[in-house]
Amino acid sequence: STSGRSIHLRNPLRLLERLSLEWRSSIEQKVYLRVINPRAELANLTCVGVPWAVTGKSSVTRYTAFGEGRPMRIAVSKLSKAVEHLKGTPEAVPHFADIELIETTDAGFFFQNQCDSEGMRWSSPLQTWIELNNGEGRQQDAAREIRDNILREIKR
Repeated sequence: STSGRSIHLRNPLRLLERLSLEWRSSIEQKVYLRVINPRAELANLTCVGVPWAVTGKSSVTRYTAFGEGRPMRIAVSKLSKAVEHLKGTPEAVPHFADIELIETTDAGFFFQNQCDSEGMRWSSPLQTWIELNNGEGRQQDAAREIRDNILREIKR
């Protein structure tokens, strides 16, 4: 509804649920890498103009308590360029990799990222919630807490 020049959301939970239902991950391809200093290497991607962000599934610990294992999932716009500029070695066994690079054209991965003092580009709470809400049971449990925090922010 609108009043004056303001727009008011009547049913934020319904909007969130609809976003989650409609979201489809568009992962083109992926590569697993072993990297000595992932944070420093990822900051280099920004310097060479490769859009990147930590995915929601790997950003979850910023928003709620959740034990997420290796590797850190990183969305990139151009996989070949990212691999070229990262100092890493390919890893065939995903569990032993430090980074999983996923190539995607989905703008949601790069929308409203939260950057920290080390140059890490973390997924927004919304993107994190959407990915977890579409995940398995434990991830869906974590998604509920993030959703509740998003709803509290909307109601402010």
